[in-house]
Amino acid sequence: MIESKKEVFPGIIGYSQTVIPQIQNALIAGQDIIFLGETGQAKSRIMRQLVALLDEKIPTIKGCEINDNPYRPICQRCRNLVKEKGDTTEIAWIPREERFGEKLATPDVTMGRSYWRRRSYQGG
Repeated sequence: MIESKKEVFPGIIGYSQTVIPQIQNALIAGQDIIFLGETGQAKSRIMRQLVALLDEKIPTIKGCEINDNPYRPICQRCRNLVKEKGDTTEIAWIPREERFGEKLATPDVTMGRSYWRRRSYQGG
């Protein structure tokens, strides 16, 4: 999406020369991003739209608690499974919507915090 020059964050106005290029650079470089700012500055909206940049589906070893990468498993169970079954190891596909969630950051429910669900997938 970034490479094709399509609008990455539709509906976000006023940040096309400042914030959005910085977010794009951070994503390309694989950096972590922290959004800080006053209420109403599109922080949550931008975070929710980041989901569209994820791969549509990613593979995982079926039944793995940590959604291990079938090409580079890290948990002992999956390592043993891949060693034993090789290319016949069962694969599950996780859609982008299941790899992102939002939870409350404070008990007063006035502030939400978005997070990426941790998984061991490291490319491949």
